[in-house]
Amino acid sequence: MKWVDGECRLSDCLKAMVFDVGPKWWAGIYANDDGVVWGGYDHATEAAARAAVAAWIGKTMAQFSNALAAGEPRTFDDDGA
Repeated sequence: MKWVDGECRLSDCLKAMVFDVGPKWWAGIYANDDGVVWGGYDHATEAAARAAVAAWIGKTMAQFSNALAAGEPRTFDDDGA
């Protein structure tokens, strides 16, 4: 992941951001620059905040993989009907 000025573009509609909020660091995943998908405060360093972003991505990918392996037929473009 390439971080530039506290931001990392994850896809065309998702980006990660980390920034200093006093004594701690905030890490967040944002959809379309306006909605927080996930956020975490209380990281001691910028590196820890970035690691939290990577951990969230890994956990989310594993959840998607498990859903596909279980035969989940729905996608974001399909309401399952």
